[in-house]
Order: sequence, then C-alpha cells, then structure tokens
Amino acid sequence: MADLVLASRNRKKLLELEALLAPLGYRLRLVSEFSDVEPDESAPTFVENALIKARHAARVSGLPAIADDSGLEVAALGGAPGVHSARYSGVHGDDAANNAKLKRSAWLERLFQRHHRARSSSSTSRRFTHTTRQILRAVLNMASATH
Repeated sequence: MADLVLASRNRKKLLELEALLAPLGYRLRLVSEFSDVEPDESAPTFVENALIKARHAARVSGLPAIADDSGLEVAALGGAPGVHSARYSGVHGDDAANNAKLKRSAWLERLFQRHHRARSSSSTSRRFTHTTRQILRAVLNMASATH
C-alpha cells in the first residue's frame, strides 16, 4: 500500500477519504503526524488555499499530498464569507458564532435590498445605500468582536 498525506487535521475527513482510496491501494496519513505547524491560508481562492496546504503537507512529510479547501459562498452576500468561512466570526472553527454572523449578515443584506428597491435609482441614493451598508457592517463587526 502506498502512503499519501492528507493536508488536514480532520479525522472524519481522513476516514471518508480512506474509504475511497483504500480499495485503490492507498493509505492516508494526517499531516498532524508530521507537524504541528499550520500553513497560512492567505490565498483569495479555495484552489490556491488547497495548494498551500498540499505543498506544506508534502514538504513536512516527504509524501505525496492531497488537500481541499471549502466554505460557503452566499450569493446575497456577494460570495461572502468564501475562503473566510471557518473564521468568519473572527474565531477559527467556532461554527455557532460563524452561523450567527452569517444569519445577521444575510438579514442585513435583505434589509438593504428592500430599502434599495424602495428608493429611486439615482446614483445619489445608490451611493447613500452603499455607504450606509458599509457603516452598518462595521457596527455589526465591532459588536461581534466584543461578544
């Protein structure tokens, strides 16, 4: 059996992928067997972040690596949170906080869309709506950071 390193620390993901790859003659090992260092996922796309993780895992293990990156892209939020899904609320991996912020953001966006439809389509009103949206998002972000 050939070894591959999975660029993840998620044991559930390991089990899911092992079930697919074991019949093909591959044994998966988690990157955490080789390093406690997590690479900085600073790229703007899921594909680029997966490449960062795979390259790191291959470098620390000396094995061929596989990786993925995923998240939520909400159309009503212009594709947000996207690559920031896991740390959307500011705390990496806090699903409850991330979901709460996502719900607040989606609610806020729906409110703005209703407001925008109700106003005239002049550039002044669009600029006002955009500025108001930025201010309210900043307020929500500050409120989230303090709780």
